[in-house]
Amino acid sequence: MRVVLAIIAGGLLLIAAAFGIACSDDDNGGGDTLTLEDYFAQAAELRSGTSSAFQELAQMEGPSADDSDEDIATFLHANVQGSAEILRDAESDFHALDAPEEAADAHDAFVLATGDAAGALEDYDDALPDSLTLEGLENAPDPFFSDQVLEDAFLALEDACMDLQTVADDNGIAVDLECAPE
Repeated sequence: MRVVLAIIAGGLLLIAAAFGIACSDDDNGGGDTLTLEDYFAQAAELRSGTSSAFQELAQMEGPSADDSDEDIATFLHANVQGSAEILRDAESDFHALDAPEEAADAHDAFVLATGDAAGALEDYDDALPDSLTLEGLENAPDPFFSDQVLEDAFLALEDACMDLQTVADDNGIAVDLECAPE
């Protein structure tokens, strides 16, 4: 059981790392466009908050052998729903940042990828059973890599993050967006 929870928590932390970058909308949200340095500084702050939210979710106490099959399924639903909510919050926060022209395309792609990853988690949650044994949970494959839609969404998110990292690198901005798992 702890192994499954560790895999889920690890997957969530990888997602958190990918979401720790900034994004903006096409019309700059009506605000002033940030300098590239300010953009990535604010992105780092948002990443920290998103990462903390995923770490807090990963601390959720897992089910025990005494829990009912419905309680076990509820636990899994809560983890997936919590992850989707964190991503939706991140999408909104990053969308509110005003990306400078140099980062606009990568930024917009990241916003889209964040929303797509949240949507993939929401769809995955809809497909989860309402009853699940502890053995079924322990023997379940890692949900982040057994569902092709989820896998594709998170790979696209990682790619979008790497594109933002490239913008920072190409412009001499010293920031590590932690896009890829170590």
